[in-house]
Amino acid sequence: MISVVVPIYNEEELILHFHEAVANALEGVGGDWEVVYVNDGSNDSSLELLKRLHAVDPRVVVVERLVTGDTWEQFPPDCKPHAGAP
Repeated sequence: MISVVVPIYNEEELILHFHEAVANALEGVGGDWEVVYVNDGSNDSSLELLKRLHAVDPRVVVVERLVTGDTWEQFPPDCKPHAGAP
């Protein structure tokens, strides 16, 4: 599996275009893949866009840093890590 990890901070204007380009490139490679978007406390609509993107493309994984501290959450919460992670 190919995993692409992308940091996101206030990128609402670019997310959909970026994901389309990455998805098209990865489709051309073939095999299993995912794009892990790490939302680093955006205060625009980036997180909502990422969650909607996940709803239509299950290969999208969203990790969110809570603004209140260094705690990280993954969306969907029951999503398991890939690529040999413990």
